Amino acid sequence: MTFEKKPTRNGKNRSSNPATPQPSKSKRGRKNQKTTKKPEPKSDENEFPTEWIGLSPKSVDPNFSDPHENHQDNMSYLLRQAMVGYEDASYFTQNQVKQIVTQGASKETVCSELNDLPHNSITYKMDVSNVSGMSDYEMTAILRRFGWQSYKEAKLRWEELRPDYVKAFGRLSLGKEHPEKRNREMLSEDNESESRPRRLQNDTREELKKAAAEAISSVLIGNARVIGSKVHFSGALETSCIKTIYASLSGEGTNDYLPPETGQITESIIQLVHEQQFVDPQDESRHFSLRKSPKSENFLWVVVLHRRPFPPKMSFKDLHLQPVDSITSWEELPHQDDKTEFCYSNVQINLVSGKIPPKRGTVEVYLTNLKYNKEDYRDYRISIEEFEEFVSASSVIPREGLFEFAIAHAAAHEKWYEKCIKKYSSYAPKSIVPDEAEMSCSIKFCAKYCSICYTTDHSLVECKLRGCSNCGDKKGKEREESVPDDLKGYTR
Repeated sequence: MTFEKKPTRNGKNRSSNPATPQPSKSKRGRKNQKTTKKPEPKSDENEFPTEWIGLSPKSVDPNFSDPHENHQDNMSYLLRQAMVGYEDASYFTQNQVKQIVTQGASKETVCSELNDLPHNSITYKMDVSNVSGMSDYEMTAILRRFGWQSYKEAKLRWEELRPDYVKAFGRLSLGKEHPEKRNREMLSEDNESESRPRRLQNDTREELKKAAAEAISSVLIGNARVIGSKVHFSGALETSCIKTIYASLSGEGTNDYLPPETGQITESIIQLVHEQQFVDPQDESRHFSLRKSPKSENFLWVVVLHRRPFPPKMSFKDLHLQPVDSITSWEELPHQDDKTEFCYSNVQINLVSGKIPPKRGTVEVYLTNLKYNKEDYRDYRISIEEFEEFVSASSVIPREGLFEFAIAHAAAHEKWYEKCIKKYSSYAPKSIVPDEAEMSCSIKFCAKYCSICYTTDHSLVECKLRGCSNCGDKKGKEREESVPDDLKGYTR
């Protein structure tokens, strides 16, 4: 293959291909060129360029299984995700990621924490359930083989549907260009026949779009990367990446419809891999599965300082979280020795309520959980009583002593919660509830939240209670319009 020669600034010609190596004049340069190894060939299954999702040819190869090299490559990948994946995020989010990278911890710790972050602007993530203890590169190879096999099937369906859509599109275009010819053809048909080409085109278009979304998702699965408890689908949330794959799928010059949106791609990925069991072909007893991660807007990562050796997980939920929120991960960080009185724990939360937990447990949050638990035990007691009434009509099942203990147990808990509710109702809502572990928490990562309203609905910059940006007056927000233009934007 020959390349067109283009003149450089000094008048010399060079190849138009930037990847073509130029011969070196120095002796040392010629020696290095001779000893440079050629890159390993890409997998035959990979028909698409991988530079736009940050994968090297070696890491794309499903047979790449060197543990040390794979670990080093994962570290580089996660660091690149931290730089590129949050490039379009707010300054506040970028600063949180920067603190994780520059916290002074070991590379393994930094990469582990970067891996736990939710999906960013270019990569969609899912959780990995690995009960068999399979290695990252083994799971990656199995998942990629599944992706390319699924791509072949989806591409075949797309190619079968493509001619039908082109035909329907052509009929509709012909009707627009020659309305008199189309009207003559419709005279002998009923009135509904006029919209028949449009319906046919729309139906075929939806089927074609579904097949295209499945094919694109399969390509992303074929380039997936498993790192620890997460699987990364790079490019699934990047529009340019989806357009690139669609262009390779449909061919150049195809402008019949826009490629699928990122939401359709993630839904297709979930349909293909969610809770499906991936089995090791060499040993069927070894397997793993994938499940959906918490939404990025619901992901909250806090660091809890607590006294040892109390297990504060349930106490933290009662004093800091809403009933609908759940703790997805609690990891106690290493401490110097067993005599250490306090320790830190990394806690990841699925914050469904959107309410940020307070630094210390408050009466307001505690009362909310007490009332919820009381109603829970009340519903439990009522259901047992109704079931007892149903069983009492049966002569087969003995009634004596069957439900008394369960009803008494539920009633006792209900009474205890009622007593606690009555006690703490007299306290101020923001007052601190003492606990044995003396817990306090601080936010390590949250994509968006307001420290004034304790919510994720808006950021601190968007908060209406923050006050005037010039004088700090919380009641003077409406007077901001009267501030001179040369003073606007200056904060106190």
